[in-house]
Amino acid sequence: MYTRQKIIFIFIYPVIFVLLSACTAVGSSEIENTPRPLASEEEVKPTETLTSTATATLTLIPSLTATITPTPTETFTPTPSLGIGSTLVRDADQMTMMYVPEGEFLMGLTDENIDFILKSDLCKNDPCKKSKLNEEKPQHKVYLDAFWIDQTEVTNAMFAKCVAAKACKAPGKFVDPDHPQWYGNKKFNNYPVVLLTWQQASDYCKWAGGSLPTEAQWEKAARGTDGRLFPWGNDMNPLKANTCDKHCINGASTDHSIDDGYPETSPVGSFPQGISPYGVLDMAGNVYEYILDWKLDTYYSESPYENPTGPQTPVPPNSSLPYPCHVLRGGAWDEAFGAPQLVTSRNCGGTGTFHCLGFRCVVNKKS
Repeated sequence: MYTRQKIIFIFIYPVIFVLLSACTAVGSSEIENTPRPLASEEEVKPTETLTSTATATLTLIPSLTATITPTPTETFTPTPSLGIGSTLVRDADQMTMMYVPEGEFLMGLTDENIDFILKSDLCKNDPCKKSKLNEEKPQHKVYLDAFWIDQTEVTNAMFAKCVAAKACKAPGKFVDPDHPQWYGNKKFNNYPVVLLTWQQASDYCKWAGGSLPTEAQWEKAARGTDGRLFPWGNDMNPLKANTCDKHCINGASTDHSIDDGYPETSPVGSFPQGISPYGVLDMAGNVYEYILDWKLDTYYSESPYENPTGPQTPVPPNSSLPYPCHVLRGGAWDEAFGAPQLVTSRNCGGTGTFHCLGFRCVVNKKS
C-alpha cells in the first residue's frame, strides 16, 4: 500500500507541471502570434526501484495548437491634403479651378520696381505714366484665406450653360457685319467670353457658386509670394502672353516686332509658358478681367492686412477717376506687351461692353 501511494505521487507531479506549461504556451502564442505546441511527450522514469512488477503507464494530455484568428487591419483612405497644384472641377460648368493656399504675399510695387519699369523696354510701345504706377504702391504684406480660382478665363461654351439655365443674359454682338460672332459659334467655344457687363460676369460667378475675385485674390493668384512682376517671373518675354503683335486688329498699341500667332483673342490656355506659381493661366494678356472691387486710386495705401476688399460701392469721380468703375486686371490682346501685363496693373472697367474684356471666378475654401 505504501509503495502504491508513492508511485501515484511521483507520476502525478509531472502531469501538473505539464498543464502549467500548457497555459504558459497559450499565453506566449497569443502575444507572439506564433502557434506552438503545449508540450512534447516524454518518457517518465521512476526515481527509485519498485518492488512491484507492475508498469505504470501515463497518458499525457494531447498537444494543443493555439489557433489565432488575425484581426483585420482597418484601412483608412486619407483625405488628400490641399496645396499648390491641387485642382477642383466645378460642377456647374466643368471649369478647372486651382488652389491658392492661405498665407501672406507681397502686394503692390516698390519704388525700385517703378524705377526699373520706367527705364525698361516695357514702356517702348505704350509710354508708361509714373502717376499711374504710383497708384500701385506701396508694396505691403497681405494675408488671405485659402481660395480656389478659375484656371482660365470663362469660355463662350461655359457661359452658354448659364444662359441656358436662364441665370445669365447672353453677351452682346459685334456691330461690324463682317466680323464673325464669337459667342454661339462652335469654332470659338474655347475662347474667352467677351462683350459682357460687370453685372453679367458677376451673375455668372454666383450661378457657378462663387464670385468675382477681389483685387488681392487676383494679384496673389497671379504673382505668388515672391513679389514678381509677371505671372511667370521677371523676364520681359512678350511671347508668354497674347498681346498686340504685328497681326493685331485695331489694337490700341502694337509691337510689330513679334508674332504670337493670334490677331485677336486666343483659345484659353494657349500660352502655358505664362503660367503663374499656382498653375493659373492667361493672367497676362488675352482679355482684361473684371474684378469684384470698385476702383479706388488710394487702395494700396489704405487696404487692411487681412482679407482686404476694395470699395463695394461706387467711388465718387475725381481728377484721376472721371467716372465710377470696377477694376480691370491682366491686360489684353489689343495692347502691346508692357505695363498693362504687370501683375499689379489696374484699369477702369467703364460701363459698356468690350471685345477685350472677360472674367474668371473664385470660390472661397470652406473650413
